[in-house]
Amino acid sequence: MNIFLDLNISSPRCDGTDAYSGTEEPMRCTFVQDAGVIAMPPREQADPGTDRRKVRAWVRDNPSADARLTEADDPDEPGGVIFIVNVPDHREMVRAREELVRLGISATRLRVRRWKPSRAEIDRVNTWVWNNNRPREWQGARVVATWIDVYSGLLSISLNKVDRTYAEELEAAAEGVAFVQPEPDTGVSIRRDA
Repeated sequence: MNIFLDLNISSPRCDGTDAYSGTEEPMRCTFVQDAGVIAMPPREQADPGTDRRKVRAWVRDNPSADARLTEADDPDEPGGVIFIVNVPDHREMVRAREELVRLGISATRLRVRRWKPSRAEIDRVNTWVWNNNRPREWQGARVVATWIDVYSGLLSISLNKVDRTYAEELEAAAEGVAFVQPEPDTGVSIRRDA
């Protein structure tokens, strides 16, 4: 961001170029402590409504990111808004941040974070998984363990056998709050000597 201070002026004035677009457009100015003027590039002055439309469009157009958008009041700007984009996968979160910044979303209004379900959501899904688990006598795949994944914050489910169809059913019912481990938990520890 270009900042121009002129402490010897009596009225707002701006000059310089916009570092983002390379244009010689005049920039809006505001007084700082009645002593000077700060010129902000137009990108930082974007209307919250414009940013809102861009963020909502990105979330809608990128369903694979499984992004959730929330808005919060900006404590530093009366009447301002902060757009919080929560994405469960780390790689998708990085991609979301890069693409939203390239769209020109004001950096002061954007937060991109890894989404983690609440403890209540985890408990609800965990209870559902165990209440709907297949019986012990079942010859096919069934749930043998659940835990909260330290990295993602999601409920991790382990089956006793590989069963892609059952795993997909569980994940679909969990609505993004849980995932099934790709390898089965057979209950047998394997020791490898170096």
